Amino acid sequence: MTDTIRLNRLPFSIRISNDKLSAFLKLLPGSAWENSEDNLRQVLAAIREAGIAQVDEDLLRAAMSDVVSGREGCVAKGIAPVHGEPGRIDFLFDAKPAASAWARDETQKVDFHQGGVVNNVAPDQLLGQLVPPIPGQDGVNVFGQPLVARPGRPARIVAGRNVRLGDDGEKAYAEIEGCAKRERSKIAVDHVRIVQGDVDFHTGNIEFNGDVVVLGDVKETFRIDAHGNIRIYGTVDRASLKAGADIIVEGGVYGKEGVEAVAEGDLTVGFAENAALRAGGCIYVRGAMVNSVAQAGEKVCFRAVGKSLIGGSVYAAYGVESNSLGNPRLPTKTVVEFGPSPDLPQRIRSLKNELDRTEDEAQRVRLGEEIRALLEEYRAQSAARVTVRQTVYPGVVLVCDKASYEAKHEIDGMMFYKVEGRNEISMRACDASRR
Repeated sequence: MTDTIRLNRLPFSIRISNDKLSAFLKLLPGSAWENSEDNLRQVLAAIREAGIAQVDEDLLRAAMSDVVSGREGCVAKGIAPVHGEPGRIDFLFDAKPAASAWARDETQKVDFHQGGVVNNVAPDQLLGQLVPPIPGQDGVNVFGQPLVARPGRPARIVAGRNVRLGDDGEKAYAEIEGCAKRERSKIAVDHVRIVQGDVDFHTGNIEFNGDVVVLGDVKETFRIDAHGNIRIYGTVDRASLKAGADIIVEGGVYGKEGVEAVAEGDLTVGFAENAALRAGGCIYVRGAMVNSVAQAGEKVCFRAVGKSLIGGSVYAAYGVESNSLGNPRLPTKTVVEFGPSPDLPQRIRSLKNELDRTEDEAQRVRLGEEIRALLEEYRAQSAARVTVRQTVYPGVVLVCDKASYEAKHEIDGMMFYKVEGRNEISMRACDASRR
């Protein structure tokens, strides 16, 4: 709520901004005031008497001509706090192989040799190290009251399979020769199984407690279940994939009912047709995705121009980025859902109830940290956007929580978002520099 203070014995009021970082002087209606050095000193003293400690004489002097003309003038400014930046882990291997495959130039040749398909590491090799948080800087409001900056939270390295931490807990080392990977908050190293050709009747289904690399295709009805990454250099033809980390399919994925590709990390495919894709992280599609279903815990990104997403449905908690959405030839229902995961508010409520019930101090601290992390996640997901750099075609339906919007005509170069506090999806033009 905005505060307004009337100056004693003088025909002025002071408006304080909501964040209490600015104060604005205004002449009361029907009043007159002559600019002079003596009068300036009176106003300066009255502002300080009103409790405005951060009044700036130079600001006041510059503002007085506006003020006597009936306009507001800024006469005091606080110092906003600079919040600390969280610590992070410096990964010394490719921690996002699916994103790297997505970012690779299409003209680059794929290296089929083992050294090019996995993060090969040796025993005792350093895999990652902590980078400490950057501390915050406190601020002060116009009343001289301190504004405490949030400190940067330290990061933590968690040792997964075949990884050990150094004595200080700030560095992670490989214990075996194998493939290094990031699994959410953990660093792990796994053995690698490389299939020199196709996954078919010669190999059978593959279940492997590590990474699987297939230099050919995965044929119909077959299945790969890997504890680590799955990387396929051909296509996946109506076959099932399940990975404890990332999935990368250099070709495409043809699906059918009851068959899906599920990655706990990111998932990158060349194209998808009648496919079901799920990822705990991001889903990247270099070509078109047609009549498919995709669900991502983070973002869904499309690269194709002209035909990116046609038919089916997509859900992405942090939003969607694409060149186009829908069918350029005829209206085709294509549902794009974005924004907070429906179960997130329930998880927050459940943790708050648990916090209210427990008296154990260590448990309360742990629950408080979990709640704060989920609230940050919810705020980030609430800022989700659908960015379409070229065209949204008729038949596309955008959904965020209880708000929806259906494109009835072609819409060029727009970013879609849910209006805060209303069940309404609005749009604004994309940044031209990014189109």
